[in-house]
Amino acid sequence: MKQLLFLLMFSAGHVAAQKLHLSVSVRSQTSGQALPGASVQLLKTNAAGITDDDGNFFPERIRSGQYDLVIRYVGYLTVKKKVLISRDTTLTVSLMPFTTDLDEVTIDGQHTDFTDRPLSSLASFSTQQLRTVPSIDGEHDLARILTLTPGVKADNEANAGLFVRGGTSDQNLFLLDNVPLYKNSHFFGFLSPFNSDIIRQADLYRGGFPARFGGRLSSVLDVRLKSASMEALRVQGSTGILNSRLAIEVPLINDKLSVLLAGRRSYFDIFTRLFTGSGTTSSPDYHFYDLNGKLSARLGKQSQLQLFAYQDQDRLQAGAQNNLEDFRYDQRWTSRILGLSLTSILSRQVSNQLEINTSDYALNQQTTQIQQGIGTVYNFTNSLRTQTVRNSIDYTPFDSYKLRIGASGTCYRFQPGNLTFADKQQTVNKSIDSTDITELSSFLENEWKTSWLTIQAGLRYANYHTAGQQRYSFWEPRLMMAFKITPLASLIVTYSRMNQPIHLLTNPGFGIPVDLWFPTKGSIQPQSSHLISVGYQKTIAPATRHPLTFSAESYYKTLDHIITYQDGYSSQDFTTFKQNATRKWEDIMATGQGWSYGAELLLQKKQGRLTGWLGYTLSWTKHRFGALNQGNAFFARHDRRHDLSIVSSWQLNKRWLLNATWIYQTGQAVTLPQAVYSQTDYNFLTNQFGNSGPVLYAYGERNSYRMKAIHRMDVSIQRKTTHRWGVGQIDISVYNLYNRQNPYFYYLAPGNRVKAVSLLPIIPSLSYTFNIFTGPKTKQ
Repeated sequence: MKQLLFLLMFSAGHVAAQKLHLSVSVRSQTSGQALPGASVQLLKTNAAGITDDDGNFFPERIRSGQYDLVIRYVGYLTVKKKVLISRDTTLTVSLMPFTTDLDEVTIDGQHTDFTDRPLSSLASFSTQQLRTVPSIDGEHDLARILTLTPGVKADNEANAGLFVRGGTSDQNLFLLDNVPLYKNSHFFGFLSPFNSDIIRQADLYRGGFPARFGGRLSSVLDVRLKSASMEALRVQGSTGILNSRLAIEVPLINDKLSVLLAGRRSYFDIFTRLFTGSGTTSSPDYHFYDLNGKLSARLGKQSQLQLFAYQDQDRLQAGAQNNLEDFRYDQRWTSRILGLSLTSILSRQVSNQLEINTSDYALNQQTTQIQQGIGTVYNFTNSLRTQTVRNSIDYTPFDSYKLRIGASGTCYRFQPGNLTFADKQQTVNKSIDSTDITELSSFLENEWKTSWLTIQAGLRYANYHTAGQQRYSFWEPRLMMAFKITPLASLIVTYSRMNQPIHLLTNPGFGIPVDLWFPTKGSIQPQSSHLISVGYQKTIAPATRHPLTFSAESYYKTLDHIITYQDGYSSQDFTTFKQNATRKWEDIMATGQGWSYGAELLLQKKQGRLTGWLGYTLSWTKHRFGALNQGNAFFARHDRRHDLSIVSSWQLNKRWLLNATWIYQTGQAVTLPQAVYSQTDYNFLTNQFGNSGPVLYAYGERNSYRMKAIHRMDVSIQRKTTHRWGVGQIDISVYNLYNRQNPYFYYLAPGNRVKAVSLLPIIPSLSYTFNIFTGPKTKQ
């Protein structure tokens, strides 16, 4: 009997001491979407952390017993519940938004303790955060919001292109569901190609790049689209004065298969056609559209298959007609993406992701000229196509260590220029030979965590093989170290080396954007960069209802083998049959170096009725090209000494929200003539001066003149409405509230006076957004 009693007591003690597996899945109760970055904590234990990209959290093994589980996510009600762990357990917890809203709200999607996850050189946004910044015609544009963060600038106020820490717009890797996108704007650069209604999470890396990313020098914008609900039909859309959006989520098989369809189109062309003249110069006819489709399938409990498709196009048409001539101009910018991914959870510690995708970009210009019934057609095309196969494996043996390894292969096909001239008598073709590049890469990422130190160390290997039998191999080390110097403050150090095998040339002046992609070839080598940064971040007053987070970061970046046009050349040397134009594109490019350094400050408030941030950047960016400016260094055009932004959002009540932003930026660096003169002939026979020759201009140092500073305020007011069919939102916005005439470009007026042209005055807009729910809103 005593032996039996002892055996029972031993068994009970063994069970009590046994450690069990626990996994927590966090989702939105209204949409069923996973919530990445949610804070999960088992009180009175060391089991605490944030959910991964799929909304899952896997703590280390815990002892059996009853625990208090607390889950927080900014914009959602905090959940606190008791859970009994007596065996290996999987929990699914649904969070309810603060109000019946259109989507999830979060500034960065992370737990409010800033030091839990070092955010140095990283800015994260979700759908609803985009809506807290004033819009134009209902477009809460992702790229425009990113320009309000430190270290990120726009070329000018009419351009949504990103210039990150001294880099140019082609040095940003735009990923849409992990597929590269080579056309990064709509509306001549005014809007980004991302439909904000279907963005689940957007992360912008300015430094400290994970080793899995490569192929660009300055930043990575990783945009993840949400998957359609598998339980309920949802219809969401918005209509404004100049464009509309619509997104539909359709569950095809309950809890197994769903499809997301989304589209956006402008109707600026409809208005311009009303004013098109007859027998005179016609108004420009412009429109853009983008289409997204995403099919999601759950293959059992451990695997998910996703098929993603995207297409967009911008088109500009113009013309002039009179009794002698009929002239027509047609330019199209087109992108297409197709991607397939299979994610499999092989075990509690191991998951695998296989991806196959293709991405296309094409620029097409067509000019038609008809004189006396005889037509002449000029057609130019520049295109780029990539095809990629990638596989990665995640291994998490315990909560304090994570390992990710992967490999990929990418084929690039460039057509730098194909120019055709045709009339009744002949067809002439001048084509730059297409070029192929093969890229093979592999990477290794490690992450270690202790109570006071976090290390993310990685290594990427890339091998580029061009059709000209040129080979380039690069080792790219990546490192991020975060030291927790106090419970609320951290010091972060990062280093990254990046290489870029592709190049983008843009027009050096103003006008219709002509972006041409070119490969590494001949004397044009891959671009490369080194970036080091040191940062400090701290949580201020964490125990109050209004905690603040503060970060300060300094950086230094070098750039090698960057390219631009040589003086006197532009895109017309490819798009038209210029007299004596060279067709060897590498011969009209200048290669050089650059460097950028500066400091970035950010103060955020992420809780309470009043939220927002204040950001400031002090920076210098210089370039040096042997063929330009007599080989002397000069400030880059996008160099801006000071950049200040203030963003605020005030929740008046559950229905009314006020938003406001104010920006200040040092003017762009530009080149203007320092003197004007003309050559006059002198006749020695008559001892008299002849007629004056053409007016000539004398220029000094390149980019030695500064445009006027830019500053602007945007405001908006939003009112939410509830209906039996769902919810709606009215958005009234005013862009450039006090009508600041910010310079877009300068020109020489008669009398040789420099004058500025402003593009965007005060612009009021009105839009309405709706969200229709049908069927169950929560998972049964």
